[in-house]
Amino acid sequence: MKYLQILPLLFIVFVFGTAHTQSAGSLIPGFGDNGKVITQNGNYLCAQRAIADNNGKILVLARINLNPSQLALSRYLSNGNLDASFGTNGTVITPIKAGQLTDLAIQPDGKILVTCQEETFPSGLWVARYLANGALDVAFGMQGIFKSTISGSRGTALATTSEGKIVSVGTLFNASTQGMDIFLTRLLANGTLDVSFGNNGSITHDFGASELVFEVAIQSDGKIVVFGASTILPTYSVFRFMANGMPDTNFGTNGRIVLSQIAPLSWGDLSIQSDGKIVLGGTADNGVGEYQFWVSRLQSNGNPDPAFGQNGVAKTNFTSPLKGEALLIDPQGRYIVGGEYQPSGSNKQMALTRFTPQGVTDVTFGNNGLAIVTFGTGFSESCLDLTQLSNGHIIAVGCAQTFPNARTIIAGLYPGTSSDVTEPVRIPEFYPNPASDWIYTNGLEDEQLKLTLTNTDGRVIRQLTVIDGKISVADLPSGLYYVVCHLPKGNVAYPVTVLR
Repeated sequence: MKYLQILPLLFIVFVFGTAHTQSAGSLIPGFGDNGKVITQNGNYLCAQRAIADNNGKILVLARINLNPSQLALSRYLSNGNLDASFGTNGTVITPIKAGQLTDLAIQPDGKILVTCQEETFPSGLWVARYLANGALDVAFGMQGIFKSTISGSRGTALATTSEGKIVSVGTLFNASTQGMDIFLTRLLANGTLDVSFGNNGSITHDFGASELVFEVAIQSDGKIVVFGASTILPTYSVFRFMANGMPDTNFGTNGRIVLSQIAPLSWGDLSIQSDGKIVLGGTADNGVGEYQFWVSRLQSNGNPDPAFGQNGVAKTNFTSPLKGEALLIDPQGRYIVGGEYQPSGSNKQMALTRFTPQGVTDVTFGNNGLAIVTFGTGFSESCLDLTQLSNGHIIAVGCAQTFPNARTIIAGLYPGTSSDVTEPVRIPEFYPNPASDWIYTNGLEDEQLKLTLTNTDGRVIRQLTVIDGKISVADLPSGLYYVVCHLPKGNVAYPVTVLR
């Protein structure tokens, strides 16, 4: 879920090289109890967010207790043990009645930010900052806490700007439409409202439907990207706002893109790559009740990236239903999705899959692309967030729950080697590039291989036919196109420029 800095190449080679005997997606024996950690605190402790800090420790944000629910912020060592130097025996409990959706971030100086909705009347957006030892930072807000004066406002996602400002995004109830609108707030580094943002620090946008916010990320140009769900179909939606909080009208329709082919059956996740492309993860519904893990990659303008999957979308194709809720981009540009697997007649189990940078299910990960982790709690178990340590280990955090009981569950998994990426078979080449009348190709020994030509928006222009090793483009106007190869395990798109 959170952005991971690319490690120096030599360090990556060393880390992965020392673990070459462990397959990708297998549990790490030295982490917790043979790769698994179960944390119990009373009857109810349900982890929701996780992030690795600058020292390789794992911060986990959970809801604890019921009636009311409070927040538990814990820190684990890289071996899965609670860090006794943090809070009380590794955990800080904040006595706030918190809503279900919360978020967690770490500032460059190591301070920890948490956002949620405080549901005690009058309810409102709540942001707290903790020092590295778990104590509230009294220099932030009011003794460590900022609370919005706008009743009913929710903070469900959190990000920081390059200037150190804090953006919290959630929803606010609209009495006139009886729906939820997007609600954004920006704070200065000291926890006070940034009055240069929106209307004295906050702004609300009605997009004509009831919205739900999952995650937020901030682009290098300061624009705010929000991933959520809309009741329009219902479906996933992506919103983009300018740095001042106004919708970016150059993004989709008035700042919103509706992903109509995907049904939001669970939470989703968002990340922005260093090249500005927007990556989304969640659950795909084929319309007949069959659910699979799903990743979508958008170009920076919001159009589907035709070089990824099929028209910018990659899905798994396993026999049992899967629901995805967490996304992680690893240093090799691979996409890991975490969520739950529902075997027939059994409780849900934690599940993860991995896609290659081209949007193909990575069959070297887990068992033919799917890693299942069972904790033996007797509850339904699910992954709700993912993070990665500097040694490459994948940390999957979630909840084992059978209401009204819950446990925090954490799995440590090997990433495999940096070369564990299954490329599609028989990758062809297309040349020259730019081309004028003909595109020549090799590597197309399979005459049944399907090729299509798309424009930069991903719209299929036509199917292509290879004649004597070449493809005619004589009738195409100058511009950028993509030749999409429909391969057995996924699609790969090749950019080709026609120039006259």
